[in-house]
Amino acid sequence: PKPENIKRLAEDLARDLYELYYVNFSSSLPRTLLEEFAVQTAASGTSHQIAQVYDQYLNFLCPEENMFSLHFPNTFESIHSPAMTDTAISSLIDRIVLALFSVLLTLKTVPTICAPRGNAAEMVATRLDAKLREHIMNSRQNLFAEGVEDIVAQSRRPVLVLLDRDIDLGSMLMHSWTYQALIHDLYNIRLNQISITQTDDAGRKAKKTYDLSVSDSFWANNAALPFPEVAIGIDEASNAFRREADEITRMGGVGSLDEVGGLDMGASTKQLQRAITSLPELTARKASIDMHMNIATSLLDSIKDRQLDVLFQMEEQM
Repeated sequence: PKPENIKRLAEDLARDLYELYYVNFSSSLPRTLLEEFAVQTAASGTSHQIAQVYDQYLNFLCPEENMFSLHFPNTFESIHSPAMTDTAISSLIDRIVLALFSVLLTLKTVPTICAPRGNAAEMVATRLDAKLREHIMNSRQNLFAEGVEDIVAQSRRPVLVLLDRDIDLGSMLMHSWTYQALIHDLYNIRLNQISITQTDDAGRKAKKTYDLSVSDSFWANNAALPFPEVAIGIDEASNAFRREADEITRMGGVGSLDEVGGLDMGASTKQLQRAITSLPELTARKASIDMHMNIATSLLDSIKDRQLDVLFQMEEQM
């Protein structure tokens, strides 16, 4: 929520685009902006068209299962920059607290908060604790209890450990050999999407974009494995797909999987019918295998060009 967005909403209301408006904000709407919104809609005589205003508390990202990110770039640099004023640091801490509050509200849990003293983690812990207490004790509606029926589950409070990045600086300088870590190091990954420049047989360069989705079983099973094992896994998956594709085309008496979809289901045997039914899943597997084959090939080229295997061995020996 920003003043310019409130102004645009009020302008849309004044243009009478819709009969009713359900306004959803991704994060909590500050009281000052809510009052400004009320003033602008009252001035245009459109406040009666607002059916509901929702705070969705969605200002965080989940790039994969069991992991979330506040998506604040360069936070470590900002907090430790001598050019940062106390006001700017305080504002950044407040943004972190609001985002963590959104995560906890989504999980419907109030944790026990632990943090070391004397750094940014303590500031975040103190303000987050205050915000949780204020919401639970002073709000007319406790959002943490909304929709939660298991009282026993509510009583099991997890522990939220907040640590400053300074506690483990070495891990920021190390280069891992896993598939996921190499992709993060070598490519500009954003929201689980990467772009790779590839060269075809004619020497022409083209940029391709790939989505590393949590629904991709190969990515889910191999992201944390060392890159050599992933290369073997891609080869095995490719061979398994080829065997299944050959079996289906043999049963259908066609030359490729593209022709299988055109076969008459009514005239086919039950075995072939099952194979035709599984064709969409097989096609999706092929797309996944091709994607990881291209990514792995590009990774291998980068490893050779930059001698990353030598760098990894040197770091392991240090």
